[in-house]
Amino acid sequence: MGTFEFVPNHGFILIDPVSIITDKITEYILTFYIHYAFLSHFMSSYLSKMSTVDSRFRKISSPTESGMDLNRFQ
Repeated sequence: MGTFEFVPNHGFILIDPVSIITDKITEYILTFYIHYAFLSHFMSSYLSKMSTVDSRFRKISSPTESGMDLNRFQ
């Protein structure tokens, strides 16, 4: 196999200096999976951060906080 090297903006990429065609295919698949794993991890953490910020903001600006109880009107 090759070695994992950290490439900025891409995550870890498998680098294989001496490779046969099958190794190249494996390398591309691994690189894709590693990219996907990094990207999904980054996106999920980013989205969870955004959702917590969003929920905090919604809590502050919700109508119940400002004294208007929505259940009263039902």
